[in-house]
Amino acid sequence: MKLATLSGDIYTSSDGGVTWTDQTAAGARSWGGIAISSDGKIVVADSNQGDIWTGTLPSVLTAPGAPALADQTDSSVTLSNDANGNESSVTYAIQVSTTLPTDSSWDGKYVDASGDPSATAVWQTDAAWDGTTVTGLTHGTEYTFRAEAKDTGGTISDWSPTASVTTTETAVRKIIRLLGNVRLTGVRLY
Repeated sequence: MKLATLSGDIYTSSDGGVTWTDQTAAGARSWGGIAISSDGKIVVADSNQGDIWTGTLPSVLTAPGAPALADQTDSSVTLSNDANGNESSVTYAIQVSTTLPTDSSWDGKYVDASGDPSATAVWQTDAAWDGTTVTGLTHGTEYTFRAEAKDTGGTISDWSPTASVTTTETAVRKIIRLLGNVRLTGVRLY
């Protein structure tokens, strides 16, 4: 967040100074002292006419942290979002950016509220995402997840760092994979 004063008015910019918003209450005034809280969110200014103005600066949207992945099985994983300090009103979309080997059901798809694949972004709060079980995964496949944030004004953040998990294999599937094309005669699998 950038803060500037011009001719006694208070302006803020959340895009590095490309656009500026006038934060001056009740029109233009000539401001004297200006103070900003240590967290950068509250501005207090006194006008030359003796008025005091207090305002909350718009929050700055940040990219979420990498999703946390846990409890993977051969066909599911539980995820939690990392809000990374964003306001509680911010919503998030979580995507499986890549799979290895390719799982066409999930590669490049978003996670929906039920943990199923979606072709389009599904936006939910941080709390709504936490503990979501992603289902329909293929055993022995690496899934890479990432998230993006959207504020109430519709601004979308950069992507989060990625997090990857490989689904497990059942013992029978592992034996079959390891044996490949080996021909066995008289062997029974129980």
